Amino acid sequence: MDIKELNEIIFDPIVCVKCGYCKSTCPTYLATRDERFSPRGRLSLSYKIIKEKEQMGFSDLIRAFHDIDTCSKCGECEKTCPMGLNPYISFMRAKSKTLPGKIEVFSAKLTTKSKLFFTLLFYFGSKIKKSSYKINLPEISFRREEKIEDEEKSDTIFFPSCFGYTIFSQTKRKVEKLMEELGVKFKTAPQSFSCCGAPLLFSGSIKDFEENKKELIKKLEEKSTNDLSTLLVLGPTCTYIMKKFYKELNEKFPKVKIKEASDFILEKIKEKEAKISVNEIIIIHKPCHEKYSDALDKKTFFKELGFNVEETEFPCCGFGGSMFFKYPKISNQLLDLLSEKIKEEKNDKNVLVISNSPGCILQISRKHETKHILDLIYERIIIGNHQQK
Repeated sequence: MDIKELNEIIFDPIVCVKCGYCKSTCPTYLATRDERFSPRGRLSLSYKIIKEKEQMGFSDLIRAFHDIDTCSKCGECEKTCPMGLNPYISFMRAKSKTLPGKIEVFSAKLTTKSKLFFTLLFYFGSKIKKSSYKINLPEISFRREEKIEDEEKSDTIFFPSCFGYTIFSQTKRKVEKLMEELGVKFKTAPQSFSCCGAPLLFSGSIKDFEENKKELIKKLEEKSTNDLSTLLVLGPTCTYIMKKFYKELNEKFPKVKIKEASDFILEKIKEKEAKISVNEIIIIHKPCHEKYSDALDKKTFFKELGFNVEETEFPCCGFGGSMFFKYPKISNQLLDLLSEKIKEEKNDKNVLVISNSPGCILQISRKHETKHILDLIYERIIIGNHQQK
């Protein structure tokens, strides 16, 4: 470990003033009320791993890894920290120095490189968890075709993310259809564009994340115009990752705006002043990673569109990436807390939950009927218009 890497890992634990503000918003602490599952507790464990790893027994290292790894990666601690720290990045890096952490890094590499592995992981994971979201395996293609030719370069690229390339491929196709209907000129990035690298970042492998980022930016250079203006990303997590950690993208393309696909499409619909006379009751779940400043106020949008929108400020659903698979107890605790809030709003009414996060949809659909926001828009606008004709 070089001195730069060491400094990046131990900086936050040392500077942390132990004020505990982070505990007020940390979902895992609020669910368990256990200091080990708070950002402050995890930072302390991170420092211990770096300082005393050689002296710690195997069982102690496993326990420390577990307590750190149960972080939901929501980033709420970053928002509330008065010192401006990034706690979750520090303890993600620290856990990667343990043996189970190294295994997770290997798994993250496999997840980012193999669409087949990614698909099977979430397909069987969703079946085991009894998610009601329907995954149509026959519709998923694993061919890495290059569909953006040199003469077809575009200044607007749609990046479907790993979910859009695989188990949410039907949503990807609806996004494309919606944008065509709205007159948006765009090109869809092929599967070879890989993923944004979130699994690598959250496993603590910053080096691999940086390499993945360079590879993706290079492909964008090859397949888009020099005046790339819009990069549409399916899902808030990938959008958040690219906005926060892809500074080099803005250096290559000074004019580029990174937009979450549902926000972009809803804004286009808003410009057309569309109305849907439905009076349908929906609950909008705002994902943890939808913390970028240009996110659309979806509650107001759907009200203006004609929907009866219930409360939208809910806690973390408990998907948390690997938490969905590895830590069912704490994942279920978080889902139960969210479910209680949803039940209060539903009050025995027939209410649909919608979200723009594939992970949240897989998790929440275990207890409530849940759809992707753009699936709902597609059904009400595209199919609705065709029925009227």
